[in-house]
Amino acid sequence: MLAAMDALLQAIIEGRRPGTEFTLSPRRLGLSREAFHALAERWEANRGGDGFTLVYVHRSAHTRLIDLVTVRRFSTPG
Repeated sequence: MLAAMDALLQAIIEGRRPGTEFTLSPRRLGLSREAFHALAERWEANRGGDGFTLVYVHRSAHTRLIDLVTVRRFSTPG
């Protein structure tokens, strides 16, 4: 499951041009709200992930779980 999610995330990121901002959510990645929250907390601590920087984090007013993030793709030096 983790490998499939990683592949999906990389496909989403690679499908965007460098500098483009886009959102990621539990539904888009096929994760539960809790699993997405745990992943997004790591992104928040690291200010992003592999291939992107974190721009905005949204938390649900009811559960306080991170339920949406806006990220910006960057190009990796080649």
